Amino acid sequence: MIAEKVVRYRWIIIILFFIITGIFTSQIPTVEIDTDLKSQLPKEMPSRLSTDRIDSLFGGTEMIMLIIQDDDVLNPETLKRIRRLSKKVKRIKGVEKVHSLFDLKSIRGEEGILIIEPAVPKIPRNDEKREELRKHIRENDIVYGTVVAKDFSLAAIIAMLTPDARDEDVLTEMREVIKEIPGKETVRIGGLPVTRVEMGEYIRHDMRLLLPVGISIMLLFLFAC
Repeated sequence: MIAEKVVRYRWIIIILFFIITGIFTSQIPTVEIDTDLKSQLPKEMPSRLSTDRIDSLFGGTEMIMLIIQDDDVLNPETLKRIRRLSKKVKRIKGVEKVHSLFDLKSIRGEEGILIIEPAVPKIPRNDEKREELRKHIRENDIVYGTVVAKDFSLAAIIAMLTPDARDEDVLTEMREVIKEIPGKETVRIGGLPVTRVEMGEYIRHDMRLLLPVGISIMLLFLFAC
């Protein structure tokens, strides 16, 4: 009985199938993909509750890093670019604080007095001053090996994000800042928020590409059968 009706109204069924498939396919570009691992954990899970508590007390624990690569990051032009990048990153909405060569301090004791001063007091104007700065940084455990590599080929700008920061918005502004402040140095962006955004972009791209192809192959196979 059912088979007879299917055969009798086959063209109506086929057309309806294409219409329904088209409606669902048209929604693929608007699909929202949640790549946040924390949201996949139960809200009452003790470790998640502890993380949320830490975020509320001490600010966000998420960070995005800009890595600046050069033969010597203590080159005056490279330092100027790092300083400009650091200032711009601070103004991005969703960035709570920034750690860089121009934001961290040098803390030392001298004749019983605690002295706190910028890690990079001045940009060196000649090779002699540059070597003095290099020695000064090597003696500073706060920055040496943290925001500057021990061989001085890399420097980092670490942006700590607020708990309510949107990954996509912050990353977009970060990329704009890099474009606004060009230079010969290589600049890379990293961090878990960047991974989440790129994962979402790749998944959406694959869905737009593979889903229509997969459905087409299935339809051709069914038609052939």
